[in-house]
Amino acid sequence: MSRNDRRLYAVLTGDLVKSTDLPARELDRVRNHFLKRINAVKTWDKGLVAGNAEFVQGDAWQLALTIPGRALRVAIFLRAT
Repeated sequence: MSRNDRRLYAVLTGDLVKSTDLPARELDRVRNHFLKRINAVKTWDKGLVAGNAEFVQGDAWQLALTIPGRALRVAIFLRAT
């Protein structure tokens, strides 16, 4: 791979705090709300979000961004909403 072929990504990771205290139905609602916020982020810049947000172990998530300079803005948006 040449130096010009390399792409930089920002990967955000997080956890839905105290999600183990939620009933399964409420956890699903919170996850769906989170995914809607990710869809909103996708409208900011074409191709900003690489793939989809991934949930692991039920409440932990990862999100790859193709424009690393947007990472802080996305993180604040997700936290605030």
